[in-house]
Amino acid sequence: MKTEKTGLLRIGILLLGISAIVFACILSLAVFLLGCAETESEPKAEEVLRMVLEKHEAAEGYKGIGVMTQYGAVQTYAVGNEGIVDITQYEGVQPHEVSYSYAMKPIDRATKWKLEYNGKLLVCNGTTSWTYNKEGKSAYRGNCSGVIRVDYYPSIEGLLKCSQADLCNLTLGTGELSGRACYIIQATFNENLTFPQVVKDILWIDKEYLYPLKIEKVIKWTDPRTDETRTDIMMLEYKNIEFNVSDKEFEFIPPEDTKIIEIPPIPPITEIPPPLNQEQTSLNSLTLVLPNSNRKTMES
Repeated sequence: MKTEKTGLLRIGILLLGISAIVFACILSLAVFLLGCAETESEPKAEEVLRMVLEKHEAAEGYKGIGVMTQYGAVQTYAVGNEGIVDITQYEGVQPHEVSYSYAMKPIDRATKWKLEYNGKLLVCNGTTSWTYNKEGKSAYRGNCSGVIRVDYYPSIEGLLKCSQADLCNLTLGTGELSGRACYIIQATFNENLTFPQVVKDILWIDKEYLYPLKIEKVIKWTDPRTDETRTDIMMLEYKNIEFNVSDKEFEFIPPEDTKIIEIPPIPPITEIPPPLNQEQTSLNSLTLVLPNSNRKTMES
């Protein structure tokens, strides 16, 4: 009887041991699969940038409000969980802030655009451009010969191309900004790319709507008077973003009392001028082309 009980006890212990092993294996497998699922569901930095571009390229234009704050001659700063913090500037230097509104259509290759800031309006409907000064009650009218971009799309596009060319390193994190869940992308640039040189970008991209709420830039430059390396920090915040804007957004009708000044069209370049020879590159003889097409030669 005692032997029988001992055998049953051993069998019970063995079964418990097997059950524990099976349970541990199942638990390990579940943790592994969960880890894989989390890894697969979290995109890489380049994928996030690509998703942002695809969303914007599919939209019929967009508009919003931008706030740019520039900290010049920065003495010290830190990068924390909420971006760039603890900024101190040299004595007598204050941050400069500019607010503006903008509109672009199409977003990726804008032919219609609009910018308003400090009582000024610049707008192009694809053919005619206006520059309107509300205080001076004057407006310049001409042909659309270019585009002014103060929106964030070029920054996103540039970062993706920079990463693909191995000119910058991107890292991806997550966090919150103003109560919104965000992807946080930090870009560190290779040296000697531009001058002044952007050495770091930090982007806060809304996870749900896929547009940046804030872009922070660290810029290095050399003071030509002292050859001292200086640091500037630029913060760009984007608000009230609306997609799919009407063409009416880019039309402008000046008020009745506005003085309209016509800008003559810029003639197209029909031929490429020949390269300068050695004599023409010399500063001893400089030819000036004046608006009335008369030419004068300055002899040193």
